[in-house]
Amino acid sequence: MISFKSIRELTAWAGSSEPDEINSRLKMLLEKNADTMELLHVLEETNPCGQEYVVVNDAIIVTYSLKLNLLTFMKRSLKADARIIGLPISMSRSGIIAPDEASGRKAALEVIKEQKGLTVALNMDYRLSGNSLTLSNFVFINRFRDFDEYLMAMRSSYRRNVLGVIEEGNGLVFRRIDPLAFTNGHHLLYRSVVERSDYPLEILPIEFFRRYDSEIIEVRGNGGRLLAVLVLKGFGDTLTFMFCGFRREEGVSLYHNLLLYVIRKGIEEGYARIDMGQTSEEAKLRLGCTEETKHLLVHHGNTLANSVIRLASGRFSYRRYKVLHRVFRT
Repeated sequence: MISFKSIRELTAWAGSSEPDEINSRLKMLLEKNADTMELLHVLEETNPCGQEYVVVNDAIIVTYSLKLNLLTFMKRSLKADARIIGLPISMSRSGIIAPDEASGRKAALEVIKEQKGLTVALNMDYRLSGNSLTLSNFVFINRFRDFDEYLMAMRSSYRRNVLGVIEEGNGLVFRRIDPLAFTNGHHLLYRSVVERSDYPLEILPIEFFRRYDSEIIEVRGNGGRLLAVLVLKGFGDTLTFMFCGFRREEGVSLYHNLLLYVIRKGIEEGYARIDMGQTSEEAKLRLGCTEETKHLLVHHGNTLANSVIRLASGRFSYRRYKVLHRVFRT
């Protein structure tokens, strides 16, 4: 086990190490996840929070420090300093980067056992221990040639709702801007969404949006008034809906139009998957997304404290949305 404070240190070490089997697999892992490594590098410089990258055999465990509300899903407050296994950004990706589940699970558990205080592993695709859940992720699996085919595949009631949303959005203008043109106005819209979220983690500074190579879409209404902003990123065959920003008073219709814009864009650009992110379960499921459960582990290095945490683990767990939506005819 060896740890690094920066992605550049990690990649330099992997490139200069003796070419044994483990290092060869690690180099392949870094190459395969080059987009994630670039994201982490930008986050180091714009959102420093004690990031650390731990290499265990052929896996990389990403950790950072955060004061976390342990009772988020109970809508109560109990904040504690924690070491998070995850990406230091509000995305549904895990901080376990490994060639397979077995090596990822083994590496994460080794890192957790080394921690002396509170450790929280977020957004894992599989269980490490226990059965606690964090926010589910919602993904649109694209099997459509164009947006019209998507609409025609829907059951009539869902299609009517979508057409109604589109009609309400007539007049909205979506325009891509350069990241360097991301202004304080755009950032205030993003902050507005984060600050009223039921499950906030961190607020990224304006420098992140100006530095990161993403696709930024601003949305303007009548008279050219700025209403919303979208931040999207393509990772391989997946279009990822990273962030949005808008004021609460603009209403639900605007948000639904943002979701439909992302789905339309993903279909038209031929992405196999559109990662719509966490939260807003009903809205995304009614548009045809599928749910991906995400797992959570809370652990403490003190044996007694960890026993208490295990007894109370259900209080940390997310309660899944229960309604089944049959959006498509087949």
